[in-house]
Amino acid sequence: MNQVVFISSLQNEDAKETALQFAADGCHVYGAYTDGAALPCDGLETIVQLVLDPMDAGSLNRAVELVSSREGKLDILVLKAGLHAENDGGLGAHDYDAVADVIYRGAGGMRRILEAFLPLLRAGETKRIAVLSESCAGIGFCEDTGEYGYHMAMAALNMMEKIAFNALRPEGFTFRNFVTDGPKTGMDAKTYIQRDLSNLPEDDYIHSDENRLVRRDSLFRELAW
Repeated sequence: MNQVVFISSLQNEDAKETALQFAADGCHVYGAYTDGAALPCDGLETIVQLVLDPMDAGSLNRAVELVSSREGKLDILVLKAGLHAENDGGLGAHDYDAVADVIYRGAGGMRRILEAFLPLLRAGETKRIAVLSESCAGIGFCEDTGEYGYHMAMAALNMMEKIAFNALRPEGFTFRNFVTDGPKTGMDAKTYIQRDLSNLPEDDYIHSDENRLVRRDSLFRELAW
């Protein structure tokens, strides 16, 4: 049976590429533009595209109803903090309201999407939640001097996923956190997100990617938070 996948922030190139990877594998893919302005793009005909404002309950309900009416379930939810503030340079060069909005939408908006789709995820067979991240979302890897909002949103989204992991893992949910800017010679985001990892109770805790939240890149390397 084909998996049903919903991917947020389709305006982001990593999210768009991942959506196309799932669609090429025969999945039923729904992709949402969350920047409030993007229109359906050419070249994405294999994806059901929609515009979603995660801060608007009506917009969220319409997205959930669309997937529910067509599929009756959701197998995989992929989240990405995909917004940038226009004026978000170095120290002192900020539109503070715009930066705060990027952080709130990038983390809080993704939480709203997760909670809205939770009933459909519970109805699915896979019950998987994934975050598309970047190496600079980790404190030890970030060398940038600007884009405070985008970086802080990605870090906050990672923490949101960890809290969701703590709450939902006992129900059988599984989680993935994939760093998209790793070497291009390894596996892609779709492959890692779909991959079934160790889920055996007797497995050593440190070796089970199902029993802890792990950041990995295309070479399957574990990256520090």
